[in-house]
Amino acid sequence: MKHHNIFILSIILCFSLGCGHVTESKVAEVPAAEEATDRVAVDRLNREVRFKATPQRIISLMPAATELMYAIGAGPQLVGVTKNCNYPAEAETLERVGGGTMESISREKIVSLKPDLVLCKWDHHQPLMETLEQFNIPALAIGPETLEQLFGEATMLGDVTGHTEEATQLIAEMRLRLEKINARVDLIPLSQRRKVFYEVWDDPLMTAGPGSFIGEALRLAGMENIFEDATANYPKVSDEVVVARNPDVIFSPSTHASRVSLEKMLQRQGWGEVKAIKEKQVFIVNGDHISRCGPRLLDAIEEMVSLAYPNVGVQPLGARPGNAGVQPLGARSGIAGVQPLGGQRTKFHQFGVSRTRTRTQAQPLVVLDRSAVESSTSTISLSTSTSRSRILSKMFPLDGELGDFNRLKPRHQPKPEHQRVTGTNP
Repeated sequence: MKHHNIFILSIILCFSLGCGHVTESKVAEVPAAEEATDRVAVDRLNREVRFKATPQRIISLMPAATELMYAIGAGPQLVGVTKNCNYPAEAETLERVGGGTMESISREKIVSLKPDLVLCKWDHHQPLMETLEQFNIPALAIGPETLEQLFGEATMLGDVTGHTEEATQLIAEMRLRLEKINARVDLIPLSQRRKVFYEVWDDPLMTAGPGSFIGEALRLAGMENIFEDATANYPKVSDEVVVARNPDVIFSPSTHASRVSLEKMLQRQGWGEVKAIKEKQVFIVNGDHISRCGPRLLDAIEEMVSLAYPNVGVQPLGARPGNAGVQPLGARSGIAGVQPLGGQRTKFHQFGVSRTRTRTQAQPLVVLDRSAVESSTSTISLSTSTSRSRILSKMFPLDGELGDFNRLKPRHQPKPEHQRVTGTNP
């Protein structure tokens, strides 16, 4: 009996030491301590970024990302932002590392702040990310173009920063608000849906295409974008096409308000016949809301619903304390009017829902460089002879979110799946 027990014990020891024919597990290759602490995030450029500890010194290079960090409770972990990061008020007390363009960002300042994570725009900051890599500073390439992508980033950043629950709560609240907006918009008969022109810029004249987050916001606000057929996210368009498509309402961001007025619009060829001009349906909306794909984008949607459909629209947040309201042009020109990270193979979180290798197509921002602007930027016109103006490097001095087109083409193109998180539960 004693010999029998020894034999059984030998067999058990043999298998525990790997003497048996047991299939090798990749998860087992990761030391137990590392598996419990390491977190791996996969960003928009399909880069795996590993964190051995929760980042506590984070720099955000995008106003939308800064707002998102505060919204999920990770604001206190920020040590640096850009000069365009003006919300919430706490963000204005942080160190400034530059503006919205690559040229204005100080690499020296970033390094001096000793960050353990830098949040970069995936299609704008790649040269900077290469510099950060040389200094062993982790960087995540982010930048959503839809609300679902925004929810995905909230989930990922919530987990990376240790605020998973807050991120989940934020997403739930935003989805609830979106449901209420949809319920209001559903009350508008299809025959009464209004055609809209959104002016991003005036020289050259540019608008928001259907693949942009502004284009999505217009649809969610119950309007028909007159450039729904555009293939670029922010295409150049011609005066004659705007006039021919005759929008019922025109919107423009407050960051562009100084260049938008009744007098200036009437100087454009044929615009005096546009329905929105004749009926004084030209409005300025909060530029910080509409030009940033962040938590306050829903505010912009609510504002536009209220302005386009005053009898049905959602109460604009501008009426609430602490929020800047929308300003119709008539007011000044006579016009009325995140599953935890870690491990490598099991699950990832995308758009706030735990999935197993199920990925959603992303629609990244069209990337242009200065030399490719003439050939790569869509121009919609009725005449093939319409001249194309060169896009200047400072054409978007608003907030750095839409970009200024003075950037290099990305060295890594994002894969169809948006950013995601891989790993096992710690």
